[in-house]
Amino acid sequence: MSERAPFRALRPAFLHNTSSGPLFRRYRHRFATEWFKKNFPSGFYRPTRNEEEGKKALDQILDWNPDCLFVGGGDGTVHHLLQGELPEHLPIRIVPLGTGNVLGYNLYAGKGLRTSLTKDPLVPVRISLGQWGERYFVLMAGIEFDGRAAFLVRPKIKRFLGSTGYFLAGAEAFFRWRESRISVRCFSATGSKTQSVTNWSTKWLVASRFPVYFPPFPLKRNSPAFSDILCLDIFTGENRREFLLYVLERAFVPHRPSSRGVSLSAQRVDLMSPVPGHLDGEPFLSGDSISVSQKTATFLFSENSLRRWPAST
Repeated sequence: MSERAPFRALRPAFLHNTSSGPLFRRYRHRFATEWFKKNFPSGFYRPTRNEEEGKKALDQILDWNPDCLFVGGGDGTVHHLLQGELPEHLPIRIVPLGTGNVLGYNLYAGKGLRTSLTKDPLVPVRISLGQWGERYFVLMAGIEFDGRAAFLVRPKIKRFLGSTGYFLAGAEAFFRWRESRISVRCFSATGSKTQSVTNWSTKWLVASRFPVYFPPFPLKRNSPAFSDILCLDIFTGENRREFLLYVLERAFVPHRPSSRGVSLSAQRVDLMSPVPGHLDGEPFLSGDSISVSQKTATFLFSENSLRRWPAST
């Protein structure tokens, strides 16, 4: 299979997290299920409700040996899927049925559920995953402020209000601002045999793998696409007001240097103490290193998404 040629599934499987998404999810889930069964009547459909069921369903799917894996759910569903023994060559087609659907937004150029299912042609792109400790991520890892916000997300509110639940958790974390600071050490290659090391003290760091992390950061035109590089945004300010101004700067003028933070590339980031964080929206506590893994996954992009990113074409 060519990594650049359009791809059409002939023997797909559908791993469907039926519990993902906000209050109005039932219609969307039913639409996606009916679309799959109508278009692929001999396809392999497996609904799940939680991570444990998802592991068993994935084992059954891999035994069936599909030529494409549809994943119905949000960023968290994909995140849990990546922790398993997923074949790197198996094309993954995201069906955005979750709450945030940031990955689906990027893969299908900001379009909705119907477009993600009918967009043609789709192109397979192999992506190097990020790694934090023993866990993998495809979008981004956020520490300190992001981690506190992720821990404050209330499932019932998220289920009822959708992505607004994330905004409310972020606002609560902002008003509960903590004065603690985290020390990080960044390792960047500066030549074939040399490596630069820089130390930072921060209350917020994002390490992204996608050229686009949305929201709030748009395309970084100089960012390498899916290489051995982490794209980092590090807040170096002192207080809550400076943090708010920094986030607004990054959202609206991302190419302009900020006095409240730095943007750089690195191969590895060492965290000098345990820190609250999240990977693709999933909260956890870790004091390990963030890096680019040798593990990869193949995702199907819409043609429009590839055109948005000159570095990946």
